[in-house]
Amino acid sequence: MSKKLLLLFPLIFFGCLQYEENMKLNSDGSGEVVSAIGINSSIFSLGNDTTSYKGFNEESIIKQFEHKKGIKVLGTSRETKDGIVWIRVNLSFDSLEDLVKAAGNSSEYSMLGEMTLTENEDGNFVFERKIGSSNPDKNVENTNDEIGKGMLGAMFGQYKWTYELTLPGKIVSTNLKESETDRGTNQIKLSYSLATLDKVQPIKIVFEKGNRLNVWMFFLLLVVASTLGYFIFYLLKSKKDTKAAA
Repeated sequence: MSKKLLLLFPLIFFGCLQYEENMKLNSDGSGEVVSAIGINSSIFSLGNDTTSYKGFNEESIIKQFEHKKGIKVLGTSRETKDGIVWIRVNLSFDSLEDLVKAAGNSSEYSMLGEMTLTENEDGNFVFERKIGSSNPDKNVENTNDEIGKGMLGAMFGQYKWTYELTLPGKIVSTNLKESETDRGTNQIKLSYSLATLDKVQPIKIVFEKGNRLNVWMFFLLLVVASTLGYFIFYLLKSKKDTKAAA
């Protein structure tokens, strides 16, 4: 049997894991991410503990991320929908490096994957990410590998890991499909079958930096407009007072 298949066997005991993620990056590299992990609700009825399974609860997630450098837990929630128990956690991060380090010892690491944000020679940001197994088995015989892929598809094909990323600037280029890229809203929307994540899914996006100057310009114009408005009000009031005195 393929060792790639064995890598995902633990997910069987989690009742077929599902994952949803919504991440927003800011122009300074900071951001916010909402991650949702879903497990079959029947798993929670095993044994005496009906509220958690092997540490799968809000409290354990908070402990994984609290007191981590550059990370703030904004909130968690739990809901059951269509037989799936979903645990959501909302985090803010000072940088992608802080986020990856904080998740390095958590159960979400394979879901978050490896992420980097660098600047290229044109002054644009380059976002790179690797989702899925980072340890593909290179020693599996082709026959067994094909059998393993078939089993993976049968067991996990219906379960999805979905990712949504909102960028602060215009997308310049990407290795993704056009159907996965919304250039109007600077968003990337991806959906992977769990059966395909036995190998790395590489993502590379080049995008323009968010123009922070526009924000400062807005406040500058606001100050100028307020000052000008006050000056005009003062002149009109002075003129009115002069007429009244006459």
